[in-house]
Amino acid sequence: GIFNFTVTTTGADYNANSTGTITVKTTATITLASGSTSQTLETGTAIESIVFTYTDATSITAENLPDGVTATIDTASKTVTISGTPTTAGSYAWTLLASGESYVTSATVTGTFTITAAATDEDGDDGDDNDGSSDSEGSGSSESEGGDNEDGDDEDDNDGSSSSEGDGSSSSGDTDPIFTADFAKAANVSLRMSARTLNVAAPAGSKLYLFDATGHTIAVRELSSNTAVSLEALPSGNIFAVVTSDSGRKLAAKRISLR
Repeated sequence: GIFNFTVTTTGADYNANSTGTITVKTTATITLASGSTSQTLETGTAIESIVFTYTDATSITAENLPDGVTATIDTASKTVTISGTPTTAGSYAWTLLASGESYVTSATVTGTFTITAAATDEDGDDGDDNDGSSDSEGSGSSESEGGDNEDGDDEDDNDGSSSSEGDGSSSSGDTDPIFTADFAKAANVSLRMSARTLNVAAPAGSKLYLFDATGHTIAVRELSSNTAVSLEALPSGNIFAVVTSDSGRKLAAKRISLR
């Protein structure tokens, strides 16, 4: 702080005063309390909230946050919370600046948000729309997980049990029986595409099978509760993803169009 002082001397004939100022400098602090300062996610997905505490600052300024993401300052608890849902894809190197009075040295923290565009189907919807309809060629988005099909019934038309006109799928030959098996979709299983990454939520110990359009196995992977599977190495075209339980029961299926 800034301290003004006065020194007074008293004598027999006269008194004298002398004044001065002492400035004690300090540095503001801003400290991460929870959350991650570097996050990668899709548009339309809420970020993990980031909370900071601060001291000796009278002003907090946030710069270069994505659209839809804001910094909320609570002066009573001296906290800053960054939260929200980004709406625009891009790479954002953001900064929080904590500043104060003239005797306070400012402090900054930085972080990054990498926002990718959410996968969309040919109608412009989220790629996990569960409508059972085919993706347009080159869209890169994924298909039904057992929702209503185009005929309005409740069967999953992407479980590999029947051919789809124009996609080259078939149940003949040495097609894996898992590909053609009937199933009722499990409520605790989801498959969601983000660019060329398949995000699978399923019980630990489940297995993910990837099939080509003719029902032949491309890959098999054991799953944890939430698993991200890169499809970058696969060529463009239609593939099928099938999730089974640890006992081999079919839980979910999805047609994926890779561009």
